[in-house]
Amino acid sequence: MLTILPEKNPAVCAEVWNRCGAEGKDPAVLCARSGEECLGYVAVDIWNQRLRILEFVLTGKALDQLDGEDKDLADSMIKAAASYGMNRNVFQAESGQVSLFPLLAQFGFQQIDNKMTIDFTQLIRKCKKY
Repeated sequence: MLTILPEKNPAVCAEVWNRCGAEGKDPAVLCARSGEECLGYVAVDIWNQRLRILEFVLTGKALDQLDGEDKDLADSMIKAAASYGMNRNVFQAESGQVSLFPLLAQFGFQQIDNKMTIDFTQLIRKCKKY
């Protein structure tokens, strides 16, 4: 079963936050797992009422060469990050990590100056009745 939950090991979180510069409120490392296996993570914090995507890793994968299943996992991880932000009354995300721009563009993020941004209404849409 796939889960995407905040990492509970403080040593793992501290290592990621130190590397990616988590300086905002409520930093988290949202880890995607299949059972006990870590498939990847997304590191976030909140700065100026925006969820910042600081680091995104799919274990053993190049983010610019994702296939269908890995792309679905990346989509789920981005949406889990959005949910994390919305639970804290934050409804926009941004990332200044240039290496993530191609990946984020695939999910609807738009480049504005030197950042990729998205409003969560563009990322998470309500299902329509059939």
